[in-house]
Amino acid sequence: MKSKASVVMRVSFVVLFFLGTFVGTSATSGVSAADRHRDRCKKRCEEVFKRVKRECKRFRGNERKRCEREAKDERQLCKDRCR
Repeated sequence: MKSKASVVMRVSFVVLFFLGTFVGTSATSGVSAADRHRDRCKKRCEEVFKRVKRECKRFRGNERKRCEREAKDERQLCKDRCR
């Protein structure tokens, strides 16, 4: 009788171990909501940067360089806010 009980216990421990491993890996494999939000935020920052950079093309010389620098700085601040 002891041998049947020990076999049942061993089998149940193995099944529980594999179920726990399966549940643990499936829960962490997906992308979290925070990661999706951060990606959307960064994408929005890039879109704004590209739009402003296009608008900078209407300027000449130093004005254009200043505009592009300000756009780059603003993009960096935007990305920092996404974190």
